[in-house]
Amino acid sequence: MVLAKESVKLKILNNDQLKKVTGGISLSGPILQAFNETIKILFEIGQNLGQSLKRLFKISIC
Repeated sequence: MVLAKESVKLKILNNDQLKKVTGGISLSGPILQAFNETIKILFEIGQNLGQSLKRLFKISIC
């Protein structure tokens, strides 16, 4: 098996070109909203589980 080695030429960028570079991660509204909803659901599951356990170990429901 023979691998071809490609040469990579790096270019020095000036300030204007550096300002135009894009990439990385950005936190947009839908991502934050999905994270918030996930936390709310987990919190509700914890509350319901706690109430169920409380009713299970307590004889009177009222």
